[in-house]
Amino acid sequence: AKSGDIDWQQVKNSGDVDFAMIRVGHRETVKGRIIPDPQFAKNMDGAAEAGLPVGVYFYSKAVTEAEAEAEAKFVLDPLHGRSVTYPIAFYWEFDLKDDGTQDENSRTVRCNGDQVTGFIETFCGMVKTAGYDPCYYADKNMAYKRLDLSRLSAYDLWYAEFVPIPSFYYDFKIWQYTKEGNVPGISVKVPISISLKKY
Repeated sequence: AKSGDIDWQQVKNSGDVDFAMIRVGHRETVKGRIIPDPQFAKNMDGAAEAGLPVGVYFYSKAVTEAEAEAEAKFVLDPLHGRSVTYPIAFYWEFDLKDDGTQDENSRTVRCNGDQVTGFIETFCGMVKTAGYDPCYYADKNMAYKRLDLSRLSAYDLWYAEFVPIPSFYYDFKIWQYTKEGNVPGISVKVPISISLKKY
């Protein structure tokens, strides 16, 4: 989300926010270049100064395990000396058109669930080896119909379902329940998640 300049002290002072997931960067939907988030360092410093614990995520459009590996390296490099107590998350989703069908222009259109499960394994494995808590993002459709959850049981799920009560059958550790949240200190609507685990 383009959340602009965040007043992290105000976020912390609101009393409603226990942690933040900060984006390190993303991979382009079509060309596939890795683009750093221009606000990353500023957000990490601001959250740290306000005393707000953070996790980080990368918005992936990987189509090979080598790309997922490159993304993990890209995320881990700038974390040296920074405190990351919440997970390092791999955020991969298909690009859909308004009618729900896959966007043929997106590089992800050629991937199947088995491959995506492999990307998650690659990224999360590297994060774990580096000594951090890995997790992966998925909604119900992705988790039930595409991913091989049995291969991902070592990693926490950051689950997205925008309802009052989540209806997912299997275990998840973080629940994103809205994309339209209002947080003091952030000028735009942002996704809000609840952590069900003490990291």
